[in-house]
Amino acid sequence: LLLIDSLNTCLPAVCRIDTLSIDHTFENIGTAARVRGTVFLSSSLFYLYPDATVVRSALFHEFGHMLYNALPPVARTEVGEIWEHLLRASLLYLFRDGEYSNNARFGGHPYDSPAELFASAFNLFHNSIDELDVRLRYVQDVHYATIRRLLEIVLLER
Repeated sequence: LLLIDSLNTCLPAVCRIDTLSIDHTFENIGTAARVRGTVFLSSSLFYLYPDATVVRSALFHEFGHMLYNALPPVARTEVGEIWEHLLRASLLYLFRDGEYSNNARFGGHPYDSPAELFASAFNLFHNSIDELDVRLRYVQDVHYATIRRLLEIVLLER
């Protein structure tokens, strides 16, 4: 709960999470979602990955969505342009949360939308920055500058 409280500090009061719900239904295995002030985590995350870092990753991803929704329109437009740039360059895979250690293997789908890219980036920039940095060493400078701007938006637009 301290983690949720600390993440809430970067959100406007109307966007904050006040409830963490553990979903025990079979049809939602491996999922995490948020609805208004509630984050839902599948109980399977605890059974399949008995490591607190997976739950932390899922929470950060969901908070990334909340933060994206609170961005000013100009920043959201810029994230959309970054998403298009990375899509054309076939680099969105770098932000698939599930490709990183200590993350649920099926986590993250940044290729779906700018919001998903932002949520995955928020998670990775906070929890897997060293591993992401190693992967970015092989990215061309023109793309690295775009990724650097995404980092700035994710970390500074609070």
